[in-house]
Amino acid sequence: FLIDKVLQFSLLDGASGRFSLEPLDVNELLLPVAEIYTFHAQQRGGDLELDLDALNTWVQGNHIHLSNVFFNLLDNAVKYSRPDVALQLTIRTADEGDHIRITIEDNGLGIERKYLRKIFERFYRIPSGKQHNVRGFGLGLAYVSSVIRQCGGRIQPESVVGVGTKMVILLPTVKEG
Repeated sequence: FLIDKVLQFSLLDGASGRFSLEPLDVNELLLPVAEIYTFHAQQRGGDLELDLDALNTWVQGNHIHLSNVFFNLLDNAVKYSRPDVALQLTIRTADEGDHIRITIEDNGLGIERKYLRKIFERFYRIPSGKQHNVRGFGLGLAYVSSVIRQCGGRIQPESVVGVGTKMVILLPTVKEG
């Protein structure tokens, strides 16, 4: 698994690793992701709120990589959920000028402010005993950041320990595909 991740990154880093972009409807990409993670949330006594309010939903992206971004962020929300609290997940889209804002939010463990800048670095894992009982290599969020940048966007994390984490993605929109 680690070797596969490292190979994925070596592809993304090199010029030959730039993936092709095509017009994609973000709301359409999010629907199957939401369906899967609604099930995960319900298995943990919670639910997933889906608010796809954006009207301008077309971006230049790669179907597989952008879907992986959403799966990765929600997978982290499940992995770092609080065991004593019903898992609540939220996926929102909204128009923001010539961008679409995609928000993925949870009520999990949260991330200390001092670590928020580093979480997108390759191999970085938050140095906390509570969170290292979850397997991982510190590659998922670096991959997420790389894909979003290659789609011309940016990602901003917001988090409060014991309250949860919100990942806000801004992607430039294009005319409908």
